Order: sequence, then structure tokens, then C-alpha cells
Amino acid sequence: MNVIRINGKSEPFTTPCSLEAVLLRHGISKEKKGVAVAYNGSVAQKSEWAKIEVKPGDQIEIIHAVQGG
Repeated sequence: MNVIRINGKSEPFTTPCSLEAVLLRHGISKEKKGVAVAYNGSVAQKSEWAKIEVKPGDQIEIIHAVQGG
């Protein structure tokens, strides 16, 4: 089974799979504002999401900006 880690939790996935496809499964599209994604410790630009091929053992962090005060 192929497994990646998203926000510290293991999640199965099928290959081939793009970062964009993984994020869409989590309800995150390129149009969504206030979201940053780190892929294996580096910021993944939205323009690159479709080009990044996710591999077993990869780590993805999804960060949502929240307004507060």
C-alpha cells in the first residue's frame, strides 16, 4: 500500500497521483484563498501542484490562514 503523511497523519493513495489531486480530495483547489502547502518541507507554489508527483513516504502540510485579533 502506498502511504503519504498529511498534517502528520498517514493516508493511503494510488499512483500515479499529483499533489493537486491529493489536495482536491481534501477540498482544496488552486482557487481557494488563505491556504499554503508544504511538500517535503518546501513551500509548493499553486502553479506547480499539478506537476508534482506524490510518492510513497512524502509529507504534505496544509496550512489554513485564519483571521483573528
